[in-house]
Amino acid sequence: MSYQVELTESFFPAQAEGIVRDLTLGEQLRKTARRHPAEIGLVEVDIDGNIGCSWTYSELLTEGDNLALVLAGRIRPRYPRV
Repeated sequence: MSYQVELTESFFPAQAEGIVRDLTLGEQLRKTARRHPAEIGLVEVDIDGNIGCSWTYSELLTEGDNLALVLAGRIRPRYPRV
């Protein structure tokens, strides 16, 4: 079964105010991990609201770097960048 959908309106309109920084998510995580390595950066919460695992900013950075290395190892050499 397929549906033909034409979206005409955003569920959450774009926000015009605020600062847009020219940096990647990885760069922001690296800065935050350097400033607040032991602070909790992510908490797992299931659909019922039960709290699971949590990660510090330092742990998130380590996990992210490890994942990036694994993904980079799976890319064929003809692709210059992930």
